[in-house]
Amino acid sequence: MLRGILYISILLVVLVNVALVLADRPNQERSQKSLVAGQFYPAKPQELGNYIDKLLKPMKEGNTPKKVRAIIVPHAGYEFSASTAAFAYQALGAEFRRFVILAVNHSSGISPFKAALPDAQAFETPLGKIRVSSETAKLEKHALFSRVPGAFGSHIIEVQLPFLQRKYQDFEIIPIVLNELNEKEVLELSSLLDSILDEQSALIISSDLSHYHAYDRAKELDMNCIKAIESINIGQASRCEACGIYAILILLEIAKDRNWSAQILDYRNSGDVTGTRDSVVGYSAIVFFEGQKASESSPSPLVERGNLGKDVLKLSRQTLENFIRSKEKPLQVKDLQKELEVKRGCFVTLKKNGQLRGCIGSILPEQSIARCVVDNTINAAVNDHRFNRVEEAELSSIDIEVSLLTVPKSLPHKDPQELLQKLEPRKHGVILKKGMHSATFLPQVWEELSDKQEFLRHLCLKGGMSLDCWKDAETQVLVYEAEVFS
Repeated sequence: MLRGILYISILLVVLVNVALVLADRPNQERSQKSLVAGQFYPAKPQELGNYIDKLLKPMKEGNTPKKVRAIIVPHAGYEFSASTAAFAYQALGAEFRRFVILAVNHSSGISPFKAALPDAQAFETPLGKIRVSSETAKLEKHALFSRVPGAFGSHIIEVQLPFLQRKYQDFEIIPIVLNELNEKEVLELSSLLDSILDEQSALIISSDLSHYHAYDRAKELDMNCIKAIESINIGQASRCEACGIYAILILLEIAKDRNWSAQILDYRNSGDVTGTRDSVVGYSAIVFFEGQKASESSPSPLVERGNLGKDVLKLSRQTLENFIRSKEKPLQVKDLQKELEVKRGCFVTLKKNGQLRGCIGSILPEQSIARCVVDNTINAAVNDHRFNRVEEAELSSIDIEVSLLTVPKSLPHKDPQELLQKLEPRKHGVILKKGMHSATFLPQVWEELSDKQEFLRHLCLKGGMSLDCWKDAETQVLVYEAEVFS
């Protein structure tokens, strides 16, 4: 009898203790375990730490901008993209204690959402735990945010964490995974996130660039995207083929409002690593920082009065030589004939020994002719990532062509046959737009592609669209003309 009472007493004590443990469990920290250690990066702490330390060697003074506030970095396996990501992480200052990490959903089979927050209070990697900021509780009150643990079931946030763990001792994160957003939602989220970015907070965008194109095509797409991002051109950037496009657009809105500048530090794709170039993924390291680029320094006299063609060529030539030799970009262009003050779209093409050496431009009349020529001369010389930067020794061999564009107009047509009838080779520059994709050929391209159907097919491919996109009723066709000076 006594023995039975004793057993019952012990059982009651055990049950009470179990109940207390279960009651206390909701208050324990919920931590998200590593999902991709051993797959995307080394699983052993020492090996991982050594790997990242070698990548995060200090950069030479003057190689990167100061006061970097945000970065765009890739999220592939470390063997493919960690060396690119390291350029951006190197540029981040030591002052940061909180990192807002934005990515776009890569998980399937989860309920619809707009901006997902984790259910976990910490994230784990082989290097230890990282606490999730309590700021997420405030964000959750906003209608666009919700707790969606399933959105964090891939690598897109986790691969960024070991870089932060090796560079910073005490910090917290606000990981956010986005889903498809409209323009209003992008603006709303950018305003909300802008409000929480204090002096000790940095913004990290986890995104690769184009996916699964042949090497040359991928590079063309990625260079156009990088150019749009560097110029904080939100309209053009919205056409980027990047898996984190909504995160990138949010960053660009914040950068525009805060007057940040952007600079590409490294670009490559998986073909550069594996040697396999038939289907590649693009990676970039882009930093956003306070103030202007170092090249945008002091003004310099550029042109004398004269006729339009003569002046734009002289302006372009003097800009090219001045910038390559002294790295100076004029902030003001003075003493120009009034024609150069008119807003026009323009393209600047550089050739060396008859071969293309750089070509960049602006289709819409957003700047004066003078400013457009100055900016795109420099861009063609140093920012056309298809080519190495123009060197001083090459200047005497460079020929310049400047194209001044009319405002693009829609070319209405009932069917593909009528479109072919209305197109005028060597007169029309053509723009094709479909959804987020867009591409243009200058009128000069007709010299190489004189057949109208071949011209349009190549333009479809340039824009990342199907070969016969020009036949699609949803594809918008615009045309413009060009005054060409060389």
